[in-house]
Amino acid sequence: MSKDFWGQREAFREWVAEARAKLNAPSNAAVSEYLGLAPTSLYKYLSANGTHKPSADVLKKLGDLIGRDYRLLLDSPSTQPTWLGDDQWQGASERDRMIASAMFHDIRAEDLTEQDKEELYAAWKEALARARRYKEMNKQG
Repeated sequence: MSKDFWGQREAFREWVAEARAKLNAPSNAAVSEYLGLAPTSLYKYLSANGTHKPSADVLKKLGDLIGRDYRLLLDSPSTQPTWLGDDQWQGASERDRMIASAMFHDIRAEDLTEQDKEELYAAWKEALARARRYKEMNKQG
């Protein structure tokens, strides 16, 4: 068995299961049709054989269907939830963006109000600032 090079395959499987439920489909055939894929292509993307993964276009279409940000399944460390807005990321490190993305992985944007999103983001930034202050205090003393 070859090594699976796509670390998001399990999350992709979960998204496909959510899409099946949303489409009220008894099999993955309806999902592959919705995504414009041959059923064999979807099967390859779901299989952990280490050689196949969907394009960003396919991930976007799937994410749009189930209300998730497709960038969470990309390999790029600069992924971020779309609802946070690019202007809030000015000067943020790649690591900070990745942590924020991971933090909201299981939360659907449609389940949150704009105020919820702002409060979650502010709480995360405050927790990060506290952690940095704590680290600085430990360095000094």
